[in-house]
Amino acid sequence: MVLRVAMISFHSCPALAPGSGKVGGMNVYITELAKELSLLGLKIDIFTRNHLEFDQDVSFLGPNVRIVHLDGGPLDAEMDAFTGYIDGFYREMVGFQYEQRIPYHLVHSHYWMSGLIGKEFSSINRIPHVLNFHTLQHLKRKAIGPQDSFNDRERIEIDLVGLVDLVVTSSEHERQAIINLQRSSDKKIVVIPGGVNLSTFKPIERQVARDRLGISDDKIILFVGRLEPLKGIDFLFKVVEALGRDREFKLLVVGGMSMCDPEVLRLKELSGKMGLSETVIFVNRVDRQELPTYFSAADVCLVPSYYESFGLVALESMACGTPVIASRVGGLPSLIKHGKTGFLMPWRCPESYADRLMMIFESPQLSETMRKTSIKYATSLAWTKIAPLVLSAYESLLPTRKS
Repeated sequence: MVLRVAMISFHSCPALAPGSGKVGGMNVYITELAKELSLLGLKIDIFTRNHLEFDQDVSFLGPNVRIVHLDGGPLDAEMDAFTGYIDGFYREMVGFQYEQRIPYHLVHSHYWMSGLIGKEFSSINRIPHVLNFHTLQHLKRKAIGPQDSFNDRERIEIDLVGLVDLVVTSSEHERQAIINLQRSSDKKIVVIPGGVNLSTFKPIERQVARDRLGISDDKIILFVGRLEPLKGIDFLFKVVEALGRDREFKLLVVGGMSMCDPEVLRLKELSGKMGLSETVIFVNRVDRQELPTYFSAADVCLVPSYYESFGLVALESMACGTPVIASRVGGLPSLIKHGKTGFLMPWRCPESYADRLMMIFESPQLSETMRKTSIKYATSLAWTKIAPLVLSAYESLLPTRKS
């Protein structure tokens, strides 16, 4: 019997390009997991709200993986209003299942909004419900203060833990945070880290990568990600400033929709005021297939986030052999091996980050050792090794299946 899974990514379509708007690691996670699970014999339907007028109702992400776009409110609706369209989306999902006559065996929700839909869908189908939060409001609030305009989000997340059959977290830090919040048994919470696609993210000889990008022999610091306050880019500029003006280096900022993106304009203005206009280069969002070239061209990747539930960029950087200097927050300590694949910074002191950067810049032996260790560690988190762990978690919730 083929295992059929309904995945829900209500607020963000996995097919959208990461690095723009609210599209990030969660989208990559869902896409890569679904593809890998399909290679293990599963059939996956990913349900998401329609976001473009020319979207097909159903499109194929890969063999046995479909994206089902359903009405989730006006196409131009702001995310603050999405909760008002959850009930309608749920009805659309049930209607699609009825029309297609699909007997789903399990529902896997991603993010808290999807969890609300998955709760109802699992109930009506009498099937297990698996939930990944990807980010927890409680942890985000502790990191940067209240950001979500929907005041009930934290309460809903706590309630969902008690209602689902299994919560998948990417790190022990997130697992412990949920246990502390829910104040109940940890038996339904499992840690399964995110994975990396080693077919895409693999080392390229540094000079080859730099030649492709037209980069000089300067030392290169790299930032990749969404341009939002949570990512700590303002702090990153302070780190660059602390390095001093007498050193030859560049900071490449990869992310953002375009040069007209309000956050890009704000950051460009800020870098100008700090006298960094010649040092900071805004690249905007690039295709994921191009990211290994940027990682491989860089001497080091900085992840100065105030909160990261996992830290996919750090893992992708290490897979390309580029050491990472990151904040000791969220799931990042579970990825970065301090002093071996990079450095974890437990304080927000620009001078301390700058000191670690100089250690990597000035020690070719340290850089090469970190490069080799990073590649080896990233290999242990290939999606080919992570997806079977997720499948085992699924199977633990299901009656014995006939092959």
